[in-house]
Amino acid sequence: MPGEKAIWIYLVGQNSEAQFQYRLTMEMTENSDYKVLTFDSGVVGRMFSPLSEKQPFKTTISTH
Repeated sequence: MPGEKAIWIYLVGQNSEAQFQYRLTMEMTENSDYKVLTFDSGVVGRMFSPLSEKQPFKTTISTH
């Protein structure tokens, strides 16, 4: 989030039936740690976050 002490983290997954996505909004604390502000479906975040700021994971994360 440009100009803010916050970051958006997008989680995307898929099971045999559907794809799903979530967004966490994290805010920097006074100790330079981060705390979760919101946890939502992530659909709104796709409209607000410029594609140039999205970065995929370098390796695939799996629960298998």
